[in-house]
Amino acid sequence: MPLATLKGEVSTEQEDAPRNSRTGFFFINGNITRSDVGNTEMVAGTIETSAVGLKYYKGGVEVGDILALEREPGNAHDSYAIKVLNATKNHQVGHIPRGVACILAPLLDQGFISVSVAPLTSPSPTALSLLLFIRTIYHHISNGLIPTLTGCSGFRQAAPFMF
Repeated sequence: MPLATLKGEVSTEQEDAPRNSRTGFFFINGNITRSDVGNTEMVAGTIETSAVGLKYYKGGVEVGDILALEREPGNAHDSYAIKVLNATKNHQVGHIPRGVACILAPLLDQGFISVSVAPLTSPSPTALSLLLFIRTIYHHISNGLIPTLTGCSGFRQAAPFMF
């Protein structure tokens, strides 16, 4: 199977090449190569959004707190619900808006993407702006994932960068 290379020509020599087992990279004739480019994780893009429903949860967010997202398929009001959690203090602070969650939830459920989150602005009791980082493998992007994500308000496609 041909290997993609970062410099030099495509090589198929892999049997005795020194390999970094953690990253899957091979070193052949001074070139760094990788055999599984299609399975390389990369940032597909970002989505600027906000947490909704903050007034329904007692827990807040302070500067320095770590946020996380969690699917909530059993939510009685929205089967696409995605919770916004304060991972530092172990409590829920809100949800991702329904218009964003209805696009991300099926992709999360099928394992096509992973999402990490960071606050965009200093948190307040009534508003929390978020930046979602959408990660996927190159194979999913080359097979049409980006048009699905462009349906999300606030989506910005990342520049193609794989390693």
